[in-house]
Amino acid sequence: MGIATPVAVAASIPQAGFGVASSIAKGQQERAAANMRANEAEMAAQRAERAAEFGRVQADQTDVSHREEPATVLANIDAQRASSGLDPTSPTGIALKERETEVSDRDRRNRVTGLRLQAEEDERQAAYGRSVATYQRAVGRSALKLSYFNAGASLAGGAAGIASAFGGASGGGFTPYQRGAGGPLVINRYG
Repeated sequence: MGIATPVAVAASIPQAGFGVASSIAKGQQERAAANMRANEAEMAAQRAERAAEFGRVQADQTDVSHREEPATVLANIDAQRASSGLDPTSPTGIALKERETEVSDRDRRNRVTGLRLQAEEDERQAAYGRSVATYQRAVGRSALKLSYFNAGASLAGGAAGIASAFGGASGGGFTPYQRGAGGPLVINRYG
């Protein structure tokens, strides 16, 4: 073994250290990116929850206002028929009132149902956003754990390379100094 091997081994030690640091830094960056995506998903979920709450309130208000509105319309029909000298209890007057009530009630149900369906969709969107946030946080934790594993593997590989360079696996061992046959201690330059 020549002098080049110890130099290569000495040069590979900082390289292994940089590999470890790089692996851990990459894992931390991936975790930070995943946490950012998780925070964005959580904020979207919160917006959807607020939209769902607003939708439910709006549906309730629409329901109440549309229940009160027909009373005004029916009173106007009665007033118009009375001002014309028509009997408010005539079959035509009753049919007009029933038809107006029917149309108004159908309109109320359609509007309230639409608002409630939208609120339910917003709730589903909020649940989806929360599940995405949970998943992204798990991705971040896994990325960081994997970076630690890769850093350990990098160190283990570097240590194995150093050990084999010095004959660690064969049990021989490397020394840059060798004794000649009964002679003085000399530097082994050529292996």
